[in-house]
Amino acid sequence: MASPSPSADKTIHFIRHGESTFNQWRLRSILTFSWIFVKDPMIIDARLSAQGKLQLAHEFGSAGIDTTSLADYWWLSYPTAATMTIPQSAEEVAPLRESVADLDARILAFLHLLRALPQTNIAVVGHSSFIKRLTKATRKLSNCEIHTTTLHQCLK
Repeated sequence: MASPSPSADKTIHFIRHGESTFNQWRLRSILTFSWIFVKDPMIIDARLSAQGKLQLAHEFGSAGIDTTSLADYWWLSYPTAATMTIPQSAEEVAPLRESVADLDARILAFLHLLRALPQTNIAVVGHSSFIKRLTKATRKLSNCEIHTTTLHQCLK
């Protein structure tokens, strides 16, 4: 993921989302062994679970973070096959799955988007697998965990 160094480095705070309804299903399916029968419950655009909302309130409720300028579904401004289609079955999801090369290209495009922003202190909320790959971490983040690094470090 090599790229020219940004002129002024930026601090990036990667935050894993709170527990989602998919995370809740996955934990329950592991505890009950139902994962043997259902590999993917097809929870499209999983929302935070009740526990996830509590985690969010506990970790960030008093942080005073202003999110009023964030656009809903901002990622749809950069459409891909995966964001233009709403799959209704496992068969419709399969062709949308990313290869490692596709994921790395998406990560690099995202880093360039961050570099183009005027802000020098940026919070990114996302999925643990994406954050792990992007930051080259050795483990996934826990729910609502923060990993702080620099854009320059991510572009290495």
